[in-house]
Amino acid sequence: MKLEGFVRKAIRAAAIVAGAPMLVAIAGCSSMPFAKKGGGPPPAVLTMTATSSLNNCGRAVPLVLHYRMLQLSDTQPLAGMKLDQLYDHESEMLGGALVWRGPDLVIEPGARKSEAPVPVVPGAKAIVVLANFCRTRGSCFTYVFDLANATGKEYKKHIALDLTADSTCIGPTPH
Repeated sequence: MKLEGFVRKAIRAAAIVAGAPMLVAIAGCSSMPFAKKGGGPPPAVLTMTATSSLNNCGRAVPLVLHYRMLQLSDTQPLAGMKLDQLYDHESEMLGGALVWRGPDLVIEPGARKSEAPVPVVPGAKAIVVLANFCRTRGSCFTYVFDLANATGKEYKKHIALDLTADSTCIGPTPH
């Protein structure tokens, strides 16, 4: 009987000693960027602020703005793309680089709106916000956030995309 008790204690001690390095490794991973259940980056939270001149087409009357979030494995297909080529044609124009397309979203002039958190899809390298302006300049109808830049404490809980839309463009909200 004493031998059995000794063997049980020895087995328990061996399991504890063998498991200790694993616990240290797991604890070490929790301090890494993107460490969360399941791995990968934290969810993205988009907050859109609309100016009083939102999407005004060069006129005195502002209009609502339709926009959506995309997740891409490669942003290269966006280069040189025009709004009318891309909006509502994301799948055809971006091909395999498009890994996720979010629902249509709308904001009123002068409003501020936070969207529900969006999980980052495996394989995504960038989050793109695409806005359907009636008149725009260059490529400012898109905002691209490279997920490689999501390091540091400010990205531990979520990726905050705080954007402002004006008459023709979207971009980071000045703070």
